[in-house]
Amino acid sequence: MPNSPKIFIFILPYLFITHSPLAQNFALAKNLNDSAVAIMMETEKNEKVIELLDQAIAADSNYARAYENKLGILLHEMKYSAAYSLCYKLLRINPRSAFYNTTTGALLEKSGDTISAHKMYRIADNILSNSIDSLKTTDPKYAREIMNRLVTLTLLNNPNKAQELASSLKEMGIKTEYSEIISDFTSKSRNEVLNTILQVQN
Repeated sequence: MPNSPKIFIFILPYLFITHSPLAQNFALAKNLNDSAVAIMMETEKNEKVIELLDQAIAADSNYARAYENKLGILLHEMKYSAAYSLCYKLLRINPRSAFYNTTTGALLEKSGDTISAHKMYRIADNILSNSIDSLKTTDPKYAREIMNRLVTLTLLNNPNKAQELASSLKEMGIKTEYSEIISDFTSKSRNEVLNTILQVQN
């Protein structure tokens, strides 16, 4: 498999009537997005992938998954200005997404606007903090949200709080598919975390 960019897949709720125009637009957008992903997994022909993703977005301007997959390609290709424009559209769809806020912050920081970047990180951290407080420790989403908050805390230059958060999982004996990633993130520097978000290749 070629070195494909990360594909961001986030499940968002969509309410529609099965045979309505909205449902048809959603179905078309999903099919176009799925075709783009299939091509992405087999080849590095990003132009064709982008074309299909743009068609998916045109079919349903609220279909976030197509935006997310296009964002992955733009980050991989280091087209940060275009990636920022896409993040702005994603925030319009879901302003309460920690992922969108964190990525937007990273792109703002890349452009040199550290004040706006930290504002986005704080928004993301607040979203994640509230989410963690509302979840039971047995919820599969709990460890994932902890992992995501480790990122925002690192970007906010609060490694001690990040380490404390990671340690709390160990103390509770919580082991999940994210355990190794969480352990890895606590050993990364702030710059390494930022580069991971921006998909900077070593």
